[in-house]
Amino acid sequence: MMDAIEYIKSLEVFGSVPGLENIRNLLDKLGNPQQRLKFIHVAGTNGKGSTATFIASILQESGFKVGLYTSPGIYSFNERIKVNNQPILIDKVEEITSKIIETNVHVTEFEFSTVMAFIHFVSSECDYVVLEVGLGGRLDATNIIPPPQVAVITPISLDHTRVLGGSVAKIAAEKSGIIKRGCKLAIAGQEHEAEEVILQRAADCGVSDIARAGEARLVSANLERTVFELDGEEFTIKLLGLMQMQNSTLAIKVVKMLDEIKVTREAIERGLMSAYIPCRFEVKSLKPIVIIDGAHNPAGVKTLAENIELYFGDGVGNSFKTQDKVNIKMGMLADKDVEACVSQIAKYACSFNGIEPRNGRAIKASEIEDIARKYCDVVGAPIDEERPTVICGSLYNFEE
Repeated sequence: MMDAIEYIKSLEVFGSVPGLENIRNLLDKLGNPQQRLKFIHVAGTNGKGSTATFIASILQESGFKVGLYTSPGIYSFNERIKVNNQPILIDKVEEITSKIIETNVHVTEFEFSTVMAFIHFVSSECDYVVLEVGLGGRLDATNIIPPPQVAVITPISLDHTRVLGGSVAKIAAEKSGIIKRGCKLAIAGQEHEAEEVILQRAADCGVSDIARAGEARLVSANLERTVFELDGEEFTIKLLGLMQMQNSTLAIKVVKMLDEIKVTREAIERGLMSAYIPCRFEVKSLKPIVIIDGAHNPAGVKTLAENIELYFGDGVGNSFKTQDKVNIKMGMLADKDVEACVSQIAKYACSFNGIEPRNGRAIKASEIEDIARKYCDVVGAPIDEERPTVICGSLYNFEE
């Protein structure tokens, strides 16, 4: 028989199937482990993984055992499922895989890994589980859980429109499906039409305990850390970029909503500083400067562009000078809004090179370069070794 990881990856052929019937049948046969866990459920378009990581890190620094479920894995499958920041061990993956296969219930790869996470978190006796939605919310496999302690919704914008709908309002309706009667709600700043939908869903579920992420003010930023001010207090994070300030402020609001615990400022500070998630404007090298970023939709690429302006130009919103341009290497999946993403980022490129993600849905490197030629004069040429290099697009670019 193929090993456990190969078996799980073989399930990718079934794709993503919205709906909870399959995972419900599987969990019923396994004793419904999800019913024995306390969840913080995180949905949204951008910032889900970072926000979830900040929340988990703060809770861990507060002395709790914390499960964290995110996707996709950047460098390995195991990093999707962590307890106190330690990825699930391969022998545990094999043990749980055998247990799931014995049920003879056929599920998708994401449903399989979600159930594996529940089983692992129960056996690890986690106090809290921070659970990132895979796609959407209402029909996502993670939404099989009971009402979470807090439902968290990060900024919503257009992505996965073929599945979730072609407007921000329709996408918000899907993502706000994680809000259930009996939970609390924390939301990031949203477009007006998204916020209306979210708040209506909360009202329909009788959810009135609602917190909004505060507005953070940038104090200083360099390629080692970011300092920001929130409600008159300064905080420092190692994760770079303006969006990470907002993600961390949302995380702070979430942990303060948990009634049964009192999170100290010291725990928040330690948690923010120790939080790490790869490929989010991550510095891989300083000499030469190499940045990797998983921006793969228009809103994410807009944030990446702002970060390029912040760290390599004269600041966000100022005129970006030719001498400040960077080398761009970009790979995308063909079902994304490739044109919108390339048009936003190519203007910052002193050289633009396409790369092809390791995924069957990838757009060819030559095709993304053809698009870039509309917006950039230097395409498919050697990089300028004197300038920083930004590798961006689908997270599949970075898998080993």
